[in-house]
Amino acid sequence: MTSPSRVRRLGAAIASPRAALAVAGDRREPGRAGTDLLAAFGLMVLAAQLVPIASAIWLAVTVDLGVGVRALLQVVSAFTLPLAVLVVAAAVIFAGAGARRDVGRAFDLACVAVVPLVVVVVVLVVLERELGIAVPELAASAIGYSWTCVLVGLAVVEARRTGPEPELAAGRARAAGVAFVALALASAAAQAVWIARHSDQVRPMKSGEHAPELALHVIGPHGKPGAVISLAQLRGRVVVIDFWATWCNPCLRALPHVDAFANRHPDIAVVAVAMDDPEGAREVFDQRGYRTIALVLDDGATSARFGVDTIPHTVVIDRDGVVRRVSRGAELDLDQAIAELK
Repeated sequence: MTSPSRVRRLGAAIASPRAALAVAGDRREPGRAGTDLLAAFGLMVLAAQLVPIASAIWLAVTVDLGVGVRALLQVVSAFTLPLAVLVVAAAVIFAGAGARRDVGRAFDLACVAVVPLVVVVVVLVVLERELGIAVPELAASAIGYSWTCVLVGLAVVEARRTGPEPELAAGRARAAGVAFVALALASAAAQAVWIARHSDQVRPMKSGEHAPELALHVIGPHGKPGAVISLAQLRGRVVVIDFWATWCNPCLRALPHVDAFANRHPDIAVVAVAMDDPEGAREVFDQRGYRTIALVLDDGATSARFGVDTIPHTVVIDRDGVVRRVSRGAELDLDQAIAELK
């Protein structure tokens, strides 16, 4: 079998998986499937994460290199679950190969089996972001993991195979590969256009600039949305905005200090913006008795406008609506920050 191009190999993983696995299992070119998967990962990141990548790079160049690197690492964390699946799949294939066990071959076959997870992410991004078609996350995950499980089963068969190689349907594989690459690049191009038109929402917010608008729902009992709190309503007061999440341990450690500050300064509006589970956030506040801080739910666009790349992320805004302090990834001494305003 002649060596097909990378686009055809990726397309074969989608449209002709048995042939793709045969190509990956060919020991004349070991490791090729791994580089193909890395290329697919790269396309997935461009398709789904170009905006946060641009924001992180801007942050590293104009604000702080370390903070920018941490923001980029958060983008890279999108690889964590597929890589874990890759390791498990390789172990299953190796164990199922019987007398023909080979670690490198099992890894190459697993790389093909993981491609569907990447494809599903790219298709999901295009459907939701570019076409406005909502797809339940659970359904998308079920499709991706079921597809991968089928390919792992086929990979075990391939690992044990001693007969002739399956024939690669070159035309179908090329069409599928071109479609996948085109979707990813189209999504990346759409994000690039959005970045060019909305640079104010991508570049990091810095001290001395007017704060972006904020209008978010209060998180009520059981996580239900309540009234809207906006910066326009709070104009004339000093405002402290704290972006946090229930899974963020530094955020949870900082919240008692934020609450104590809010109790000492009732004239200052303190707003906590929860970035994940509203019901869980409400439960944290109720259990700990945080009643002075306004708890609101991020809508995604707000944290983007405020340049939130790492949390905790705290912003101090003066009475004229001008940002006076921005703290990224560390607890801010709020009393000192307020003292600097006077």
